Amino acid sequence: MEDFSTRTYGTSGLDNRPLFGETSAKDRIINLVVGSLTSLLILVTLISAFVFPQVPPKPLNIFFAVCISLSSITACIL
Repeated sequence: MEDFSTRTYGTSGLDNRPLFGETSAKDRIINLVVGSLTSLLILVTLISAFVFPQVPPKPLNIFFAVCISLSSITACIL
């Protein structure tokens, strides 16, 4: 870690800043709340596709639930 401060990364002087700046505790809490809400909505979507319409679920509902979860998985990962 000694040589970290000597790297310039193409700048004129020494540059040892984080890439996107420092995050505050408020930003982390907001990210956790949004991520939890997104995960909860995806979970409710998957459960409702199997339970609510009728006891043997329709294949179309399962297909839509899978499509919604696949398109929303990137939001969960972020």
